[in-house]
Amino acid sequence: MDARRIGGVCAKSERRPRWRDALGLEVRGARVNLQGTNQNIEAEIAASLTGESGKMDFELTDSQKEIVAGVRALCQRFPDEYWRGKDSSGEFPHEFYQAVAAAGYLGIAIPEEYGGSGLGITEAALIMREVAYAGAMNAASSIHLGIFGLTPLIRHGSEEMKRRWLPRVISVGRLDINSEGLLLLTNDGGLARALELPSTGWLRSYRVRALGRVTQEALDGLKRGITVAGIHYGPIEATLDREQGANVWLTLGLREGKNREVRKVLEQLGLQVNRLIRVAYGPFELGDLGDGDVQEVETEELRKALGPEIAAQANADFESPLEHEMPPSRAPDTRARDARL
Repeated sequence: MDARRIGGVCAKSERRPRWRDALGLEVRGARVNLQGTNQNIEAEIAASLTGESGKMDFELTDSQKEIVAGVRALCQRFPDEYWRGKDSSGEFPHEFYQAVAAAGYLGIAIPEEYGGSGLGITEAALIMREVAYAGAMNAASSIHLGIFGLTPLIRHGSEEMKRRWLPRVISVGRLDINSEGLLLLTNDGGLARALELPSTGWLRSYRVRALGRVTQEALDGLKRGITVAGIHYGPIEATLDREQGANVWLTLGLREGKNREVRKVLEQLGLQVNRLIRVAYGPFELGDLGDGDVQEVETEELRKALGPEIAAQANADFESPLEHEMPPSRAPDTRARDARL
């Protein structure tokens, strides 16, 4: 694969927030065999939603609650007057669609290897519920195909069809569905895996806004690592930048990037993260890259950043020609900087 096709994307998305196996309906983490009878499917769905008590469990996970909050905040930017205007004119709600796309919600059920969030039908349904509540069918119908339209291809398409219509794109690390900032993309699986390893030593830097109060002394304790709910997190560099109303702004640097690490660690210190922005991944920085913008990393720049050891570990190919040019950078029409991660 061509290791040079790696770029930085300032995107909301997760988050990101990705499909499951080709055969199987995602229902709260359970797969339902679509080759069975309707009766078997219904029985398995019911079983996946009920516990030993036999009662259906509709309790949302923390991640799902964050998705709901993020979508709700986005929808609040489009009041009833907006939708009445679209109804009267018969126009498609382009501004709303662009905002949803920029926030990463259209890719909620697309697999991670194709640039989506890799979540399930439950998360997609939660998004549709919030959108329908805010803008009725006008809003829901505008994004329905964007979220569910590729499902038949993902689940039932051949590998050749997927390669043709879903070009392979791999994110280096990930951003939660309610996060924002820098995202590195490549089509080289070996390179992505090498850059994600803690042994590579690349620092991942974040700007964090959180509700609550904390001292620098408490943050300094994170340099020794911390264990939360039985999971140990390695050393974290944390700086208290300033207090703003009921919130604090922090700068964090970590080298592991475990699932929801920043949120869980800061929650242990009594803070509730309400905005998380990745500003750097190793030598690559967000800088002034705008929402939705894409910037190609030049071959020589990538070669220098990796160094001979990481390049050898990733088996990076710097000699093969590019298959095609990257699409021109384009920012979305509307900004979507609600809560992320």
